[in-house]
Amino acid sequence: MALGLSILSMSPKITKESGKLIARTSGWFALLTFGLRWRKVVIDPKHQKVIITRRSLWFFEKRRVIPFRFIESISYGYNDVSGTSDWGGAGQTFDLFRISLRLADQETVPLFSFFGRGSFVNNSVMPDWWYWSEYTTSVSGTQEQESRLYAELLKQMIGKPLSA
Repeated sequence: MALGLSILSMSPKITKESGKLIARTSGWFALLTFGLRWRKVVIDPKHQKVIITRRSLWFFEKRRVIPFRFIESISYGYNDVSGTSDWGGAGQTFDLFRISLRLADQETVPLFSFFGRGSFVNNSVMPDWWYWSEYTTSVSGTQEQESRLYAELLKQMIGKPLSA
């Protein structure tokens, strides 16, 4: 089991203000992109709507309001983007969890991605004990726990099921 460290993951900042769930682009991502891309998602259960604000190139802002009644489900997906674990090797995974809204017209509206270092996996022909030092010193990010918590909060506040 890997030790989880939040510094090894890139996730949105999630807060609750006046009964609204607010998620913003992480400070690390904003810093890495010099603020070129920014996103804010507000879940407003009182007014039954999701407000998505995106900004590109510092100035171009786009806002979209989606009433809860148009949402069919909350899509929650996972990819290992390391490229090594799928090919029969052993190594560290890099996790990418994506959360989107699936609308009644089958449109998918991306909300946020949670990225970070995953755990060590062995898909090689060697037995697990061969890699005991890698397993015992493995550290990972908190992206899995944070993405799952955000998806569960969306499910509770919007009242729609999770889907793959």
